[in-house]
Amino acid sequence: MYGENTCEKGFEVDEIAIKVLDTLFDLCEGESYAILEADEITSRIPNHAFATDELAEILSSFAVDGLVDMKYADNKEFCIAMRTKGRTLIKQSRERLQHLIDENPEVIAYREGIRAAEQDRAERRALEEEKARLLHEQEEKLAEAKESLDSAVTKKEKAEKKEQLERVREENRQGQARVDELDEAIAATEVRERSRNTVLPNLARGYQAQAEPIPPAPKRTVPKSSRAFIAAFIGSAIGAAVVNVIFWIIFLVKYAK
Repeated sequence: MYGENTCEKGFEVDEIAIKVLDTLFDLCEGESYAILEADEITSRIPNHAFATDELAEILSSFAVDGLVDMKYADNKEFCIAMRTKGRTLIKQSRERLQHLIDENPEVIAYREGIRAAEQDRAERRALEEEKARLLHEQEEKLAEAKESLDSAVTKKEKAEKKEQLERVREENRQGQARVDELDEAIAATEVRERSRNTVLPNLARGYQAQAEPIPPAPKRTVPKSSRAFIAAFIGSAIGAAVVNVIFWIIFLVKYAK
């Protein structure tokens, strides 16, 4: 059989086998049979060159362990269904992995950083809107005062309008202090936002790559089966740490008493 990690009772898994089983979980809906070409599976496992018979051997081992059923296999095309045992194994491993990720201090800090950064952005937008409103009001008042002065006819009226224009300019000069305060507050929110921890931790990054779906390519189905393909980019960016975690989860799920 395949693999370097050998458990008791004849069950063996390795990193590539885990990725294959994860991929089947998303390519096979329920326990319905699906016709899958080899590259539909292997294309979701980059950075690994499959030997000629490697995928067929892995799938055959899954069948022996009761994880999948196969009607036929010819190294290029497989008619396969994932059994309840296999789906339960992957589902439980993903749930436990997600639980580990949710409790990871780095992930908690990351999520808090994201929330804080969003609050900073909302605060900055509010400050920018207030600044824009204030400047717009100043410009409108100044324009009205100038227009009023230009339309004045008598000497007395011109003197009054000129005095009014000076008052508006003085108000604008005083209002500049508020504009300066807003500029300082906006700059402070930008600094706080940049200081937030918004880099996804390595452990969660690998799992997120699994969980994010991509549009599925058209696939053939076994006649009379009503299946809708759900494709996800499983394992494409998963790191060695995540694979090791999944391996131990699978081991515990299968053998823990």
